[in-house]
Amino acid sequence: MDDFTDRTQFRIGDLLVVPDRLVVIRDRQEVPLQSRMMAVLILLAEAPGKVLSSQRLLITIWRTTAYDDNSVQKAISGLRESIGDTPRKPRYIETVPRLGRRFVSSLFPHHKRPWPASDPDGCTSARRGPGTVP
Repeated sequence: MDDFTDRTQFRIGDLLVVPDRLVVIRDRQEVPLQSRMMAVLILLAEAPGKVLSSQRLLITIWRTTAYDDNSVQKAISGLRESIGDTPRKPRYIETVPRLGRRFVSSLFPHHKRPWPASDPDGCTSARRGPGTVP
């Protein structure tokens, strides 16, 4: 699940998820995600309401069980911080004690449309460099 080029953009709540660029657009700003964070987000979003265990996440994303729940927790924690979610009042990812995590937000497809070079979906980039929006 490392190649996101064939993944379509989608909306969760007030976020636009752009898998092929490894970004989430939040509050009109591009927030970069690590590849594993994006993979966790996609996997959870593809199974809304379903509890996914840490073992399932490890096998599917890390492709091993050699890591422990700490690896999953670190990815979930970083993802929550990036998307503005909290474990106490989850808007997107809920922890179900001793069972795993589940996606609790609404998911909407987002139809791609060409973005003007100066204003992708009305946002400005938080980072600058090749391939980013000025």
